[in-house]
Amino acid sequence: MRYALIGCGRIAPKHIQAIMENGVIPAAVCDLSDDKANLLLEEFGLSGKTAVYTDYRLMLQEVSPNITAIAIPSGGHAQAAVECLKNSSSVILEKPAALSMKELSQLKKAQCDTGLRIGVCHQNRFNPPVRRLKKALQENRLGKISHISLQVRWYRDKDYYSQAAWRGRWDQDGGILMNQCIHGIDLLNYMMNCRPISVKGVIQNRFHPYIQAEDVGAAIISYENGALGIVEGTGNVYPENLEETLCVFGEKGTVCLGGYALEKVELWRVNGEPFEKNISILNTAPQNVYGSGHSELYREFISAVKSGEASIVDLSQTAQAVELVLAIYKSHKTRQEVFLPLDDFSTREMEGSFGKA
Repeated sequence: MRYALIGCGRIAPKHIQAIMENGVIPAAVCDLSDDKANLLLEEFGLSGKTAVYTDYRLMLQEVSPNITAIAIPSGGHAQAAVECLKNSSSVILEKPAALSMKELSQLKKAQCDTGLRIGVCHQNRFNPPVRRLKKALQENRLGKISHISLQVRWYRDKDYYSQAAWRGRWDQDGGILMNQCIHGIDLLNYMMNCRPISVKGVIQNRFHPYIQAEDVGAAIISYENGALGIVEGTGNVYPENLEETLCVFGEKGTVCLGGYALEKVELWRVNGEPFEKNISILNTAPQNVYGSGHSELYREFISAVKSGEASIVDLSQTAQAVELVLAIYKSHKTRQEVFLPLDDFSTREMEGSFGKA
């Protein structure tokens, strides 16, 4: 198994740690800054063992990786992924997979044409509480679902956005919903196991005039099965992250997951089952919002690549999260309910929504 990583920034250590925990030494890493790449290798004792590149196309040609992880700014995700597939490498793609419906279509076509895999890094699908809730829903233990809700109440200050010029830009990122909340929005769709059919959304930029995109947003989603989804996402909770909470309300049960990265059962009250409250299923709870699911995601994706089967985080399973955020943006822009599937929309179409930061 030859593994390569494109992008050696803030999230890169999670990828290196995850692949090494699966017994693979990275063949190469790539970053526009070779200093940044070398520092990453030093952190993991890989100096002299892993090649460093500043041109990922050259890296793909010379290293011929089986799996390439992409952890560059969001605006470059789709193009880099297509290049990897063309060079016979499956892809683990950082979220969001794309910033437009056109890019999503390009990714799906490239995956179909090559027969290779694109897995999107929605690592929280592998959290033990998330898996437990998914199993309960598959077994219909909560009965008919009334609604499902997501609250992402975090804090992002100017220092956070100053770390990278692409953050908060419509052409390279999007706002709190596309960057931070997309993990939870992915889980809404994952738990409901049916398509969203429409959404009404509104966004605002209240405290961050130095970025283009939103710092708070809310939406109401209608699903095929008649249930509703409710989203609240913000980076405005002073002075630090408060919570990420996912709740499912059924006729036979109520379950709420919470903590830093949905690693904790806040409430488990299901008919015929023991009542639980404030239970951490992980032996060591994660201390940041990245969670602890990367290693398991890599293990499952490697297995899928070897077997030729689809992964739990395959693009076909995760693309709805991007589509849903784009629909929320479109709903805000048009002041109308937006019906899915979207024909076309891009974060770029939101430029000027809150000024010219």
